[in-house]
Amino acid sequence: MRSREGCHQLTREGLEVLAAGREVTSGPGMGKAVTHHRGTLRARAWRAMRIRDAFSLDDLMLLLCDGGEKDAAGNLGGYIRALAAAGYFAPMRRQHVGRHGERWRLTLAGNTGPEAPAWNKARGVVIDQNTGRTFAIGRRHFAARR
Repeated sequence: MRSREGCHQLTREGLEVLAAGREVTSGPGMGKAVTHHRGTLRARAWRAMRIRDAFSLDDLMLLLCDGGEKDAAGNLGGYIRALAAAGYFAPMRRQHVGRHGERWRLTLAGNTGPEAPAWNKARGVVIDQNTGRTFAIGRRHFAARR
């Protein structure tokens, strides 16, 4: 079933199951469902990226992290590179020295709405819940550069 606010419909596969009279015994497959968690590090980072004119991984780490996160640099660094691969960001000239000096700017087209795009590392996709679009970016190594 695909969902948008106020609208539910069966997928092609769902219609085939219905037509065949088969019973559905489980939910979505592993890694296919997108969950919405507004308080996650990535969701907070998305809100910060939308507000700031430009940002780096260092900027986001200073703004969002309190030290309790597990591998925040790896999590945010991979998320930034995944969204960049999906076309959300434009890279900027390196303007400051820091451990993670790459700077990014959210493009006008990349600012799709309040819900943070979900990056599914295992499937190599970015799913934008604001637009319903899915970007296949591959399963490249998106860990933070150290």
